[in-house]
Amino acid sequence: MTVYSWKGGYKKRTIPAQYAEGENGKKGKRIASARTEFLSCSVQLNVSSDYVIRSVQVLGDRKTSSGPSWCDEFLAGDKTK
Repeated sequence: MTVYSWKGGYKKRTIPAQYAEGENGKKGKRIASARTEFLSCSVQLNVSSDYVIRSVQVLGDRKTSSGPSWCDEFLAGDKTK
């Protein structure tokens, strides 16, 4: 079995600023500034001699506050098709 390291899935994601709710549904005071996240995925692949992937182990990933992590999203592909 051969072990490969792979890093990819680079993406820049902008997180918008967050505001408190003001009077009459208007925007209130800013409670969190806008920020940019730089995402990537790092995995270790175990591959057999006939080049069949036997296992994938995530080495570096960024968890999201809600939903799947970036590696889960990127490696799963487009499931809507």
